[in-house]
Amino acid sequence: MSIVGIDIGNQFIKIAALKNGAIETLLFNQSSRKAPTLLCYQDKRYLGLDAVNMVRNYLPDSVGYLKNLIIEFYNKQKNINNMFAGINEDDNGNPVIHIKDNNYYLHHIYFYFIKKIINQTLKNNPNSIILTIPDYYNLEQENFVKDSLKLVNFGTNYVIRESIAISLDYGYYKAISKQFEEKVTTMFINIGSSSTNVFITEFTNDNMKVIKSVENKNVGGKNFDYSLYNFIKDIINKKYNIRIDKNSKKKYSLINECEKVKKTLSANNEAKIIIDNINDNDDMFSYKITKDDLLQISSKIYKEIIQTIKSCITGCNLDYIELIGGGMRTSELKNKISELFNKKLSFSLNAEECISKGAVLYGALNSHSVKIKDYKIENIVSDKISFSIPGIKSEININETDIITPTLKSIKLNINKNTEKLLNLNIYSNSKLYKKYEITLPDNTETNKIEVRIRIDVNKTIILETFNLIDGTKNKQSIPVKQIEPKHLSDKIINEIKDKEIEEYNNELLIEKTNDTINNIEELFYNYSELMEDKDFLKYLNDEEDNSLKEKIKYSEEIIDEEVDIKQYDYYKNMEESLLFYKNEVKYRKYQYDKIPNVRKYINSKMNEIDLMIKKKELKNNEKIEKELNDEKELKEKELNEKELNDEKELNEKELNEKELNEEKELKEKELKEKELKEEELKKKQENFNKILKEARNWYSEMLEKTNTYNINESPAFSVDTINNEFNNYYKKINIYLS
Repeated sequence: MSIVGIDIGNQFIKIAALKNGAIETLLFNQSSRKAPTLLCYQDKRYLGLDAVNMVRNYLPDSVGYLKNLIIEFYNKQKNINNMFAGINEDDNGNPVIHIKDNNYYLHHIYFYFIKKIINQTLKNNPNSIILTIPDYYNLEQENFVKDSLKLVNFGTNYVIRESIAISLDYGYYKAISKQFEEKVTTMFINIGSSSTNVFITEFTNDNMKVIKSVENKNVGGKNFDYSLYNFIKDIINKKYNIRIDKNSKKKYSLINECEKVKKTLSANNEAKIIIDNINDNDDMFSYKITKDDLLQISSKIYKEIIQTIKSCITGCNLDYIELIGGGMRTSELKNKISELFNKKLSFSLNAEECISKGAVLYGALNSHSVKIKDYKIENIVSDKISFSIPGIKSEININETDIITPTLKSIKLNINKNTEKLLNLNIYSNSKLYKKYEITLPDNTETNKIEVRIRIDVNKTIILETFNLIDGTKNKQSIPVKQIEPKHLSDKIINEIKDKEIEEYNNELLIEKTNDTINNIEELFYNYSELMEDKDFLKYLNDEEDNSLKEKIKYSEEIIDEEVDIKQYDYYKNMEESLLFYKNEVKYRKYQYDKIPNVRKYINSKMNEIDLMIKKKELKNNEKIEKELNDEKELKEKELNEKELNDEKELNEKELNEKELNEEKELKEKELKEKELKEEELKKKQENFNKILKEARNWYSEMLEKTNTYNINESPAFSVDTINNEFNNYYKKINIYLS
């Protein structure tokens, strides 16, 4: 799984990956396709689904609405609806969140979200992460995400705009299957929990082009919840004289209840808001809300969303209107959008997963290891982009009209010998400072021209690619540039975050190990509570062991009742191992002693089998010896007769052949020697067999003695499995000889 796309929304996180050639949404714990964007700090960090049930009771120690926190800090825009830990600024201007007497860098929290969700959903680290950001993020906010992503340190990473990811998920597969015979223009209306993004993309079979994008970062699906909350809050205040907005727990519960009612009213005409224990008298508050009530309460929100959509209408012919995002579920909103265009709306995309899946496609298209059909991505930038070099040129426009990205612009300027060696190059977007670079010219510069090359990528990021000196022969010398604004995260803070994460990780690991150990002790305690009444268990323990176990059970009960202290982990672990020892020891003893009768029976049967085999072997040998003696007697008689005949023949011969006699003599000597060697070998084999047989019989007697005299409440001085193995070795050796 090499490429991963991550969509960190204000309310939920979604993650997709390229798996076996297909893009799949990965599952979190409890097999959920999404996880809440929640982080709660208690004894350890609880994220996503693990944090849901804790957040309500620990709101000041929790983090939520990550997108809004980033906007709130960099836009200096206070979020009045934030019930979680608030965002602050440290002495160096970095965003921090104060929780439990500690300051946590927001970069660290964002990085932890990425790292944790990857660990929850993937077995191995990915080669590439593609993280999506809203189209309305400015450069500082984009740099924040990029700096946080660098901390993860997994391969090649990208940060892309949501409009690019959505358009890719919508158009790529249609394009490669040649469904765009003519240009298709689609408007996407992405209504998230806290923002609305409307953009128009043109599709052909060869490329896609985002031609316009409008964002409203102040209105989304959650605004309906807040408007209903404010309405109910006033009713509760009048009825019970309670300022529910001053009680963060009750406020959080009421907003969640309003969200449930909003979802219910999308399919029903009425719903009830019910709040238990609304006051000190534990009264239950109940109020009926109709669909018309919600429409009236949220009328301003509907108007603002419709106005955002209208501002994106360009006059071009729209083939489709595609609705996505978690905030587009209300039927009234769908009806109003449909009426605006007098067109049926399209819902072909998975409203909540298209961003993460489109991000994976972007990663695949830019990967060197994944081979998929190429598809050109373009984006139109309407912002006015310019740059200046004080002392050389006050301001130079990159574009007067819309430009199609990605693009590279090259501008050449004249300089003179009196030009300062230390230069600043400022890039502006809509007359606001976007980036500031510092450039140091070399001494004795003879050139009279410079070249500035500025690249704008498909995600609208503006980069000073190169700064060149050009001499009279048109040779170019590239000069190093240093970005000084906006500042990236310093190495000191990066190392500080990494050290803090290691500390947090080790602490959480120790907490998990301690809790697991306590749980094991508790389970053993209840097991022993039953076993100490079981005579069949106790008979395997001697008095000393019985008393020691009772003492450890007493201590284990104290451990269960007292508050967990991770500093006592070694003590807990030793207690767990001590308790396990007795359980395992009794189990071992029972296993050994229960098998002894079978082992004795097995050994006896095999020894009887050996004795029988030996007798058979001896009988067979006796028969063989008797046959050999008879054969030898017959052979000698035959040889004697032949000798008499030969002697008579030899007498008639006048000369004897000396050579033949010698050869015959040597042959007889050789046969005699071979016979002696064979007899010696047989003798050694017999001696070795007798030795093995003697060892086996001695071992047999010893094992019978051991397995006949033992105490079941002591650890046995033998292992029945070892006995079996040892005997089988003897049996094999004996059997090989006998066979």
